[in-house]
Amino acid sequence: MGKRKRRKRIEKILRDGDGIVIDDIVLAGVGTLAKAAKKDRQKTFTKAVERGHRAIELDVEALNSLVFPVGESRRASEPVISYSPHGGGWFRIEINGTVVERVKGEEASAARAGELLESYAALSGKTNPEKTGVIPTGGGWYEIVVSGVPVDKVQGRDLADQRLAEIEGLNRTG
Repeated sequence: MGKRKRRKRIEKILRDGDGIVIDDIVLAGVGTLAKAAKKDRQKTFTKAVERGHRAIELDVEALNSLVFPVGESRRASEPVISYSPHGGGWFRIEINGTVVERVKGEEASAARAGELLESYAALSGKTNPEKTGVIPTGGGWYEIVVSGVPVDKVQGRDLADQRLAEIEGLNRTG
């Protein structure tokens, strides 16, 4: 494959590559470095860097504009999952400031916040941190997602819509 054709293919992947962010590209490079270090071969990494330069032949700004469309943030923000006291021993569980549920007791709240963080981490970049809504997962099951974090999984669209409405209600009433 010629340089021009390879460059066009890479540009297309970056432009259309749903979910590819600069962190993915950096991690791929770190993975290559780790592989080279494991084999104790600096030359392996150096050659990978040279291949990268030859393959893309773009300056850093051009690469950034492909990975991040103009006007959008340059880094997909990770959701902030937290809990805070609400009164009477109840705590609010929040994702990016959106209350997703109320839980009795601080330990239970911390555990639930941890579960949400684990469910997000398990997706390892396969979710859009801007996404909030109901997502069909197959077999009549639906996932309720807030800022890219799966909050709940229920069977039936009506129940999923009801659960999302409950979350919206929590945020109207405080």
